[in-house]
Amino acid sequence: VTGTYLTTYTDTAVLTITAGTASRLVITGSGTQIAGTSQNLTITARDTWGNTATAYTGPQSVTFSGAGSIGAFHPTVRSSSGSVVAFGTATTITFSAGVATVSGGNNGVMTLYLVETAHISASDGSIGSTGVDRLTVDVTSAALDHILISPHDATITAGGTQTYTAESYDVHNNPLGDVTGSTSFTVDGSPCSGAVCGSTVAGDHTVVGTYATTHTDTTTLHVNPAGLDHILISPHGATITADTGTQTYTAESYDVHNNPLADVTGSTSFTVDGIPCSGAVCGSSVAGDHTVVGTYATTHTDTTTLHVTPGTATALVISGLGTATVGTPQGYTVTAKDAHGNTATAYAGTVIITSSDGAMTSSPASAGLTQGVRTFQVTFGTVGSQTVGAHDASLTATALPVTVRPVSCTYHPLTPARLLDSRVGTGMGGAFGSHAARTFQVTGRGNVPATAIAVTGNLTVTGQTSNGYLYIGPVAMNDPTSSTLNFPVGDDRANGVTVALGAGGTLSVTFVAPGPGPTAHAIFDVTGYFTPDSSGATYVALSPARILDTRSGNGLSGTFSSHAARTFGVANRGGVPSNAIAVTGNLTVTGQSSNGYLFLGPTATNNPTSSTLNFPLGDDRANGVTVALGAGGTLSVTFVAPTLGPAAHVIFDVTGYFVPGMSGATYVPLSPSRILDTRSGNGLSGPSTSHAARSFSVATRGGVPSNAVAVTGNLTVTGQTSNGYLFIGPVATNDPTSSTLNFPRGDDRANAVTVALGSGTLSVTFVAPAPGPIAHVIFDVTGYFMP
Repeated sequence: VTGTYLTTYTDTAVLTITAGTASRLVITGSGTQIAGTSQNLTITARDTWGNTATAYTGPQSVTFSGAGSIGAFHPTVRSSSGSVVAFGTATTITFSAGVATVSGGNNGVMTLYLVETAHISASDGSIGSTGVDRLTVDVTSAALDHILISPHDATITAGGTQTYTAESYDVHNNPLGDVTGSTSFTVDGSPCSGAVCGSTVAGDHTVVGTYATTHTDTTTLHVNPAGLDHILISPHGATITADTGTQTYTAESYDVHNNPLADVTGSTSFTVDGIPCSGAVCGSSVAGDHTVVGTYATTHTDTTTLHVTPGTATALVISGLGTATVGTPQGYTVTAKDAHGNTATAYAGTVIITSSDGAMTSSPASAGLTQGVRTFQVTFGTVGSQTVGAHDASLTATALPVTVRPVSCTYHPLTPARLLDSRVGTGMGGAFGSHAARTFQVTGRGNVPATAIAVTGNLTVTGQTSNGYLYIGPVAMNDPTSSTLNFPVGDDRANGVTVALGAGGTLSVTFVAPGPGPTAHAIFDVTGYFTPDSSGATYVALSPARILDTRSGNGLSGTFSSHAARTFGVANRGGVPSNAIAVTGNLTVTGQSSNGYLFLGPTATNNPTSSTLNFPLGDDRANGVTVALGAGGTLSVTFVAPTLGPAAHVIFDVTGYFVPGMSGATYVPLSPSRILDTRSGNGLSGPSTSHAARSFSVATRGGVPSNAVAVTGNLTVTGQTSNGYLFIGPVATNDPTSSTLNFPRGDDRANAVTVALGSGTLSVTFVAPAPGPIAHVIFDVTGYFMP
């Protein structure tokens, strides 16, 4: 203390002032601290004037408190709320001269965990820290420790999405910042679209967020199914057997993402090939693939295939053509069948081929089947009606009827030669009695070789004492079921024929009269033959074309005189080419002033030794012919009358031609078979009326196959109520321009034809002078041409 007098006089004394009584505790330390770290504190007791209260010494019981979410001084005590926290009971601290340092051990380390501003106070129960006496600590975050993604346990619908966020934290869960933009998200290991994650698969899925490559957080995304979209039935592609098998199905409903919704079997209707199943149990006895459909709620369906395998074989079935060619192998298929008619593919037996034909051979003669089927090459050795069958150790197939025909033939035309004339003993002698078949030799005579199996020619009746008909064919028949030449008493008539030869190269003729006793003489002139090889000519059918009509100057002009042969051109007319060697057609006489006959052949002959068409006075008549062409493709006609002077007009309609080589159709002769008889409804029913074409089926009837292009046969009219004519051809024609068979009223007549087929059919037209008349028509097929 200094005293001063008159500015220059001073004195100094020392005044010792001791601190007053401690009135507050002041805490000092660092104003900053990283979360989770510790620091030492200095506690100073001060008097009212801020002096260190040095008299405040010795152990003191001090209680600490804090404002903010601070931790505890003891390392194991932490605060997790934002309220004022009491740090427990008093702590004994030793002060020296009013100052104490809190450090180390369990008593002195202050650890703060939350990022905040903490205010630390101390109190001994009577004095404490207030205002600036408190220690204010700004707690900053620790280093990045982990991230958290949100939301946790989100739920979406299949096909939906959930947007996530990511927050970074230190080890004490102090937030560091939103790191969504730098976090990659995956769902079940597959990358999300940024922070947008989703799935179409119902169930729980794992969502992982990854930040800075090593910091991850995981949550669960619950995906619920979407609404009903479709159903699936199962099993798919099931296999059962035809004998006993059924398959039970189930049906499950699904959303659009194929998440299962529920079993809907009980509410689903099932069908197999459109036929309702028994509940969910479906089956079939028909081998093969069947379509099973399940329908739920009328609009939701699913389809699968039910495979049905055949059952055990219970039968053998043999199949193949009903016609065969002698000496030519033809396939016949043996099939093992189960009880339901399915091919028994597991069949393991050995099949043996049998036949009524003792000359039949089969390759192989016996064998197993492959998948229940095998084709055996069967060669018949005998022409006629045969059967082919099969059996194994326990099963026998029903035998298949087969008509065995000769091999296809080519044609060799001849100059007409007489092989039969019962009047003079040529071929055989003496008149025919009714219903007594007689046979004469053909091959080896008239230039017909032993290899011939069919011939063309002209059959004539003369000297008959009764009306009736002649039958000519390969087999002797006392009671034939078809006719070749119909006639009244006392009328010489002829009819062209194409006919198969019988065994040994013979033909048989039967005269049929209404009662016993009458007789008749028969004449046969051969005009050509067929051999079962390619050495001859083949046939090309034509639509009938008129190439000779002396009435109009077509081919020749003016009437024929008796015994004066005349020649007309055929080649290059009516569709006949220049290389044709023979033709088929229809020869007609009209306007004749005498009875007589016509001869038609390749050579002009004034005095022919055979006849083609016989006729009385004033009766238009026609006859079908197959005739060789002469030099330059011509034919010659001779009119023969009993005396000189009579005249006649002649007409010729060509229906086809033969050419060398195999460019045309080959011929297959048949035993004559009736395939049209309007009297009995065979082929057509009821009589024909004038100018009304009618068609009947030919193919697959009478032994004619479906691929035949033309046939030979005999056309007969009966019961006609008017004179007129018949036309037969491949096309239905109400007003034909050519005729096949001319006749008067009430006279049964026949005419041979070689005619092209339409689509397996022939058409017949009856033409009368006026409307109203009717006529019955008969057609007997004798062979066919095939390409």
